Amino acid sequence: MCMCGRYVLEEWSDEIAALFGVDNADEKEFSNWNVAPTQVMPVIAEIDGKRKVEPMKWGLVPNWSKEPQSKYATFNARSEDLFEKPTWRGPARYHRCLIPATGFYEWRRLDGGTKGKQPTFIHPKDQKYFAFAGLFDEWRGELLTYSIVTTTPNEEMSAIHNRMPVILHPDDWSDWLSSSLKTRDSLEPLLRPYEDGKLEMFEVSSDVNAVRNNNGNLILPRNSQ
Repeated sequence: MCMCGRYVLEEWSDEIAALFGVDNADEKEFSNWNVAPTQVMPVIAEIDGKRKVEPMKWGLVPNWSKEPQSKYATFNARSEDLFEKPTWRGPARYHRCLIPATGFYEWRRLDGGTKGKQPTFIHPKDQKYFAFAGLFDEWRGELLTYSIVTTTPNEEMSAIHNRMPVILHPDDWSDWLSSSLKTRDSLEPLLRPYEDGKLEMFEVSSDVNAVRNNNGNLILPRNSQ
């Protein structure tokens, strides 16, 4: 089972724009504490040789699709499948992107799932703003969509889920966006779990379960509310 199904971008600011080095920063303003599939969020890609931020819909629609939607869930792309499955092969070679975030949520099963699931907020200790590795595609010149790449979990994440999103270090952003890297061998070093001991995670309110709830309280520790 793939994951990341919810994430957080607290704001789109000049600080984030400068961090990611985008050319059209002033055009976009976003704030979302409960991003869910099908929502539109800022995505960073190399377009016409320039690094730009573009609003895209979460849930990749392949350019060869007959309809502006996928018949199956495409909000995550397994790193192991990027060069195997038709949905991901083209984007993996030519349409890679950075997905800005300040954290993400995952749900831990309680007592094997018999007592429900407990939501957890997770973010890197060493990156205030970070980027998921992403893929994007353009459908008939009118719809831009994206997917978050997932990999095997690190030690902390393995207690919660059997997958985790690929979180790129800033030094790897240029390589992930580079058009010169087009093979599994050249990209494999970037598709690794985040280092053990480098994630902060804590339980949060079940309010995050409902997409309609969207405010800064969602990322507060459960015992502080």
